[in-house]
Amino acid sequence: MKNLYFLFVSSLLLIGCGTAVSVKRAGAKQTPIAKAQEVSVYLMKDSIPKGSIFIGSVNVGDSGLTNVYACDYQSVLVDAQVQAAKMGGNMLQVTEVKMPTTFGSNCYRIKTNVYRNENLVAQQVNGDSKRVDHFSNKRYLGDNVDCAYITFYRGKGSYSADSEKVFDGMGNDVATIKSNDYYSYQIKDYGMHRYIADTRGRVWTELQVEKGYEYFMRIKVQNTGTSIFTRLAIMPVDIAEQEIEIIKEYNRSKKK
Repeated sequence: MKNLYFLFVSSLLLIGCGTAVSVKRAGAKQTPIAKAQEVSVYLMKDSIPKGSIFIGSVNVGDSGLTNVYACDYQSVLVDAQVQAAKMGGNMLQVTEVKMPTTFGSNCYRIKTNVYRNENLVAQQVNGDSKRVDHFSNKRYLGDNVDCAYITFYRGKGSYSADSEKVFDGMGNDVATIKSNDYYSYQIKDYGMHRYIADTRGRVWTELQVEKGYEYFMRIKVQNTGTSIFTRLAIMPVDIAEQEIEIIKEYNRSKKK
């Protein structure tokens, strides 16, 4: 098989504070991409450009010793981008997402496919490429919207029996979110705001609110082994929408 081979790398584990990364290569060997940030990230809903060649897959998960601050969604995507660049891929498509759980893994776990598109490689060399990413933290709602929205949500797998309350910086109760649920909160007082999830949240999360935008904040229930506490994280729009769709699908399946 001329210039074609299949090379399987069975589990490259990054032990300690890092994530667990599994890499599988397929097809002809490719020249590595110099910078991991040049790897475009596509979500499940995205279409891969024509002319792209599948060159393998990268899965990122929990090593069992992973620091929870090293395995949020953005961090595991960056880990996948680094491996994709080493493989010679300039496109990464997320095919599966597992969200953190209270009594399980505190990490995001993802499966991805890696592709190479020579046209995009040439554009990158010439400095003409526009990398695809999904890290915008706000969504524009239109000129006619005279308010802002903050959507709070709590992911599938948060098995704590208690509902989590969200409070603002004035101590007002703005939302009560149970497991596998979400709530959109309307706001017309723009500027810097502070929010905390329950009195166990411990850490305030600040958000700069602008008129005409929607923001997403995820309630993360963490189990440290000795205690359970909650945190709020500002999420990229596309990631939040993907997770909320998972929540909707879970709730639809329970009604059947």
